[in-house]
Formats: sequence, C-alpha cells, structure tokens
Amino acid sequence: LTPVLQAVVNALEKHPKSERVQCHGISCLKYLTETEECAEVVVNSTCGGPVVKTSLTAMKSHKESVSVLERAVALLKNITWGAAQGCATVLNAGGVPCLLDAMCGHLGSEAVQEGGVSALRNLWMSAAGELALLQHNGVETVLVALKKHLKSVVVCVHAMSFFKHAADSDAGAARMLEIDVLTHLLAAVMRHPDAVEIQSRGLTCLFHLAFDEPGLEAVGAHAKAVVDWAVPLAIGPKTELHREAAKLLDRLAACVPGRLEILRHDGTASMLQQALAMPP
Repeated sequence: LTPVLQAVVNALEKHPKSERVQCHGISCLKYLTETEECAEVVVNSTCGGPVVKTSLTAMKSHKESVSVLERAVALLKNITWGAAQGCATVLNAGGVPCLLDAMCGHLGSEAVQEGGVSALRNLWMSAAGELALLQHNGVETVLVALKKHLKSVVVCVHAMSFFKHAADSDAGAARMLEIDVLTHLLAAVMRHPDAVEIQSRGLTCLFHLAFDEPGLEAVGAHAKAVVDWAVPLAIGPKTELHREAAKLLDRLAACVPGRLEILRHDGTASMLQQALAMPP
C-alpha cells in the first residue's frame, strides 16, 4: 500500500494547481481509507503525515472548488474515524481551521457539510480536538450546518452525533446552551420523526444537557415540546428509544415545568417506572 500512497502524494505535490489532479488524487486516497482498518494502516504508515498535509494544501489552494473540498473533507472524516493517531495528525497539521473554512465557504453543499461535520465529530473525541473546536467556533459551525440542511437526514444524523458528544462535556454543553442549540435540536427531531438515529441521538443529547442545573433549566424552558415528543417514544414499542425517552423524562421531572408537563399525560408516571426498570 505504501508505494501506491507515495505515488498519489507525489502526483498531488507535483500538480498543486490542477483541480483535476487534486480531485482524482484525493478521491483515490478517500477510497483507500473507506474502512477503519485501511484508514489505520494509512495513518500509521510513513505516508500518513504527507497524505494529510497534501489534502489540507489542496483545500487551501482550491477553496472555491466544491469538487475538491467534498472529497477532501470525506478523506479527513475517514482518517479521523476511531483513530487517535489520525486525529492527532490532522490537528497538528492545522486541520480544524481548514475544515471550518471549507464548511463556511460552501454552506449550500450537503456533501461538504456532511463530511465536515463528521470529521469535526471525530476530532471532538480527543481533548485536544475539543479544545481546538471550542477555540475556533466549531460548535457554532455545526449548528449553522444543521440549520442550513435541516431537511437532510444525513447532515442531521451527523450533526446530532456531534452534539451528543459535545453535550457530554461541560465546556461543550455550556457552549451549546449559550448559542441555543437546543431549539434547533428539537426542530431536527420534529422534522425527522421516522429517522431512528436522529431520534436516539436527540434523546441522548438532551439527557446530557439536562444533567446539571443550568442545562435542566434550559431544557425545562422547552418542557412542553420535549414532553410531547418524548412521551410517545417512551410508551411506544420497547426499543432502545423507549428507554432513552424514559430516562430523559425522568430527568426532566426534576424541574417544575417538566414535572407539570409530564403530569398532563395520563399514566406517564407508571410508564416511566416500567421503562426504567427494563434491562439496558
């Protein structure tokens, strides 16, 4: 694999101004990293650093080209998926500002937003990545992507995944509350009631946000919308959504607005007890 990687990197470095070469070269690297196992091999090879460097260079040199950027963000998504070394390589090469510039410069491209949000989610999983994203307004950029592509299931899935992980961090939750991510999370779950991944990640995200008092107060301010959404999931078929919804409602019952809204629904209290008693 290393000779192939080196040949592609050499071609990208030899023809930095050719959009066609950059598109084909980065596409090749993207396909070579499609599986987590292959991505790990690439990252840990002697070509790992050059692959990331040439991709970021292409993004900077061809920032107006959606074709180059959508392939480059997808490549960075692959390289950072579940790979600590991949995340470190991208972070050390200045990948966060590059990703954010691409997303902000092409808000209308679903492919750029989807790949970018996915890569940012992967980077958030490390302490250094979380810090970099907080410093460079990464949370705000993901929120813009969610709002712009609210109709897109794939963008919403990845944005909800990002926010689910961000909400599990004190600094991430605080930033989400500060910029009112909550309103738009609720808009996403209402928009896609049949998308199980969006529903699941939305429930988990709100549960994390409501974990401390400021977050509970913020979620409680939307008590009617949250309860009206979560109760049907909690009393529905006994799936993972059933338990996640019950956990959120149980937490929301700790604030007065949430408790009052829950009591409006007949039989909800006993349903919560049954759902929470289910084995995980």
